[in-house]
Amino acid sequence: MIPELKKTTEHKMHRSIDALKADLAKVRTGRAHTGILDHVTVEYYGSPVPIAQVANITLIDARTIGVQPWEKPMIGKVEKAIRDSDLGLNPASQGEIIRVPMPALTEERRKELIKVVKHEGEGAKVAVRNLRRDANGHLKDALKAKTISEDDERRAQDDIQKLTDKAIVEIDKELESIPGIKDSTKAIAQFNKAEKEAQKLYAQIPFENGQITVAVKKGLANYGPAGYSSGARVMVTAHPENLGWEK
Repeated sequence: MIPELKKTTEHKMHRSIDALKADLAKVRTGRAHTGILDHVTVEYYGSPVPIAQVANITLIDARTIGVQPWEKPMIGKVEKAIRDSDLGLNPASQGEIIRVPMPALTEERRKELIKVVKHEGEGAKVAVRNLRRDANGHLKDALKAKTISEDDERRAQDDIQKLTDKAIVEIDKELESIPGIKDSTKAIAQFNKAEKEAQKLYAQIPFENGQITVAVKKGLANYGPAGYSSGARVMVTAHPENLGWEK
């Protein structure tokens, strides 16, 4: 009984990890993927159901998902459900079809995806821990029925805990494989600190009355707005080879 229980529990834990990998794969691509709407639900006759059960979901192009509800009254509900999800999507209805463009991967969008990834990771961990709870429950029932001994129960619980720990480690590894997910807040703080340090060392100097700016190290002799221009309107021409460090 115990070997079969451990084997079944381990198999179910692996399935939870595989499901997480599939969800993370949708996030990694940044491209339109119909599976990204798998967890979005919409109210249908009083019950929440997956969108795929009330609409046909297709790819219009590499960056756009098309959602066509089978019942016209569901168009507005489906559009709202997608917009209100935690995916950061902005659907728009065009007749009977709802177009769902994938946002560009900006810094804000990256932060939104990190939230989604963390949510998926926590869901996977909860699933694994629930499997541990169920397995331990079966062991207690077997002990109560006197089909196993107390020593058998303790050893089996230890083995189930090892399987749980191993699964949690695998989940964390999957999450860390997403850029920015590991200590994202710390990484952003470090980037901001580095940017401030760079601003201390460098300055932006306009060389012409236009849209061109050039960064130079502090202490470098500054020729002013004439810059490197050699036009007739400039009285003094500055050449790169003449620029040197201030004494």
